Amino acid sequence: MTQPNPSAEEVQKGIQQQAGKLLSQVTGYIGVRNMDMRIRFGLLEEISKHPQGITAETLAANTGMDPFYIGVWCRSAYASELLEQGDNQRYKLAPYVDKLLLDRDFAGYIDGLPAIMLQPEFFDRFAENLSSGERLWWDQCSPTFLQAVSNTGKAFYTASFPEVSGTQSFGAASSGHPGTGTGLRDGSRADASGRNFSQEFFREGGRR
Repeated sequence: MTQPNPSAEEVQKGIQQQAGKLLSQVTGYIGVRNMDMRIRFGLLEEISKHPQGITAETLAANTGMDPFYIGVWCRSAYASELLEQGDNQRYKLAPYVDKLLLDRDFAGYIDGLPAIMLQPEFFDRFAENLSSGERLWWDQCSPTFLQAVSNTGKAFYTASFPEVSGTQSFGAASSGHPGTGTGLRDGSRADASGRNFSQEFFREGGRR
């Protein structure tokens, strides 16, 4: 709550606190981009093969990437706490990153989120339609976006319906994009209270 007549010291402290909050958003964006590059180029997968750590130069050689840019990415991923740095400039995964970003069967798997955040359907289309109010439907989304959504939802549906194998595609359950993911069809089964997860998902979140 804002004080009616804050002192100069309180104003300065408030500015610093608010600046920290805003700058943390920039830091978070950098972290999302780091995770997205990991997804596209398999960098964390390669690092996970070396529990004792791997140098940026070796990582570049093993993935066929440029050593300088891989070094930049490693330092940025270290700053984003995706990586830890050990002796001799060797990088290894930060604790539990293997579970959260690499293990698709882990209940807390979140690796689909960075891809969703960077797809044009998420913010670009929203900005384009801010004045017109045009809605975006699932059948207008790209297969890449649908795959990212299904990757994000898989852990939830696996945890909610563990007795179901989860092999049905996202597309078959939604908008006719077969083979784009797993898990959503499992959610079409009503739970004990009669709620239908897929129906609620499409009614509440299927359009923007």
